Amino acid sequence: MADVFPVAGELSDVDGGKPMNAKWERLKTSKSNADVGKEGLRIELHGGFRKENDKIRPQKAIIEFACDRDRTGLENLPKPEDDYDEVKDKRDEGKTGDDGTPSLKFEKYGDEEGIDVLRLEWRTMYACEDFKDGEDKAKAAHWGFFTWFIIV
Repeated sequence: MADVFPVAGELSDVDGGKPMNAKWERLKTSKSNADVGKEGLRIELHGGFRKENDKIRPQKAIIEFACDRDRTGLENLPKPEDDYDEVKDKRDEGKTGDDGTPSLKFEKYGDEEGIDVLRLEWRTMYACEDFKDGEDKAKAAHWGFFTWFIIV
């Protein structure tokens, strides 16, 4: 049977929980050598806990939103109707950047300096610093009502 426990969240009102204390960091300006040349964001979320033999073990999640201009971030994610007992190939066909790998990737979960840490990587175009939404592009190319009113 699987053990279910909160990894992160605003859980200060729960016995054993702590505040979430979300911390954002731009990868481009990170002090870590591992982040050189990367574009995107990293968020660190605290507050989770796990009870083991009357001891409370703190948890946290670190999610790296990596810039990938060819992905929406929804490629090859499991669907709620998936039967996880059987191996099925249910990909979002026809999407850009679909090389068969999921956009959301589990990196690892384990002990790091006395805290259990869940590390995820989510590759998406929305993490790119120069991302422009399609609606913004349409607005930029569109003359508004007041522009036409002034011309007339």
